[in-house]
Amino acid sequence: MDRRDEQSLRTALVDTACAMADSGLSPGKSGNVSARCGDGMLITPTGVPYADLCPADIVFVDAAGRVAEDALRPSS
Repeated sequence: MDRRDEQSLRTALVDTACAMADSGLSPGKSGNVSARCGDGMLITPTGVPYADLCPADIVFVDAAGRVAEDALRPSS
């Protein structure tokens, strides 16, 4: 997947998470949003209120379930 496509997907996940929080579907730190990305998945991190979320916070999890050492913990 092209880096620009991944960045666009990260932004879309943040926008979706914020819309869910704004509408009351996912208040506080509840819920998660994810999308397929290349050979893995992008997912919102656990413990981060959607109002504070930015694209860099979105966690990439590869097909084997591995996460980068410096990444936030993905929601489950």
